[in-house]
Amino acid sequence: MNSFIKTAGANFEGGKIIKHMTRDSNCKFTSNIQIGMDAPFFGEPAGTDIREKGPSERQFGSYDRNIMIRDIKKCFNKANEIMTQNRIVDLVVQIARGRNGLIFLQDDILPVLQSIFMISNTSTIDLNEPNIQNYNFANGGRLYITFGYRTTDYFDYTKMINEYIFMNIGMFARLTENLTAGQVCIPSATYDVVKNGMDLTVHAVNYNYFDFCFNLGLMHINLFGIADNMPFITTDDYTLEDFMELINNNYQ
Repeated sequence: MNSFIKTAGANFEGGKIIKHMTRDSNCKFTSNIQIGMDAPFFGEPAGTDIREKGPSERQFGSYDRNIMIRDIKKCFNKANEIMTQNRIVDLVVQIARGRNGLIFLQDDILPVLQSIFMISNTSTIDLNEPNIQNYNFANGGRLYITFGYRTTDYFDYTKMINEYIFMNIGMFARLTENLTAGQVCIPSATYDVVKNGMDLTVHAVNYNYFDFCFNLGLMHINLFGIADNMPFITTDDYTLEDFMELINNNYQ
């Protein structure tokens, strides 16, 4: 077992979305950027009343938007560097969140993108793909932004012709107290979690050292990805002990 302080989170996509995208030979680089949201077992749950007020992370005392934006910029600056060095013109960004995905994009992600990349001010929407916003890069490439965190929401890479970079920006429930709301993290390992009877079990492990943001000095976490048919992570359906057993048995 790792002797370092454990840092762990859980959400729906975990590392499954990266596995999905790397099946495409045109997807040359990936990053799984994960941002701390609620902490249901430590007094910061994201119930319906919280989520209806806007992005949940903003409503917790540990949230620092300036730090979050600074770290998100690190990731997109790295993406820009890789795209320039490798002459890659297309970028796909998945905003892996639900009702507040568009607000998060408009308030936090799009201004960062516009500060780094030369992109069009307005997006175009393909009527056949209403969940995807398209922006043009000045160099002739495209920025594709899509939303959602379940397997049915994953980006359909079969439409891609050019080589591209894929960046997932997800939100996770904090399972250890040493993480803050809005903290930008990179998973060092991800675990696919299923429910067998009353127990949570891991049925696949993936190591994430190839992530192009892995060495940017961001917090590394172990990320547990629950199945689509499992309930949201709240104290109504899970206990901290459920996850602590997974963490203690699987931590890398």
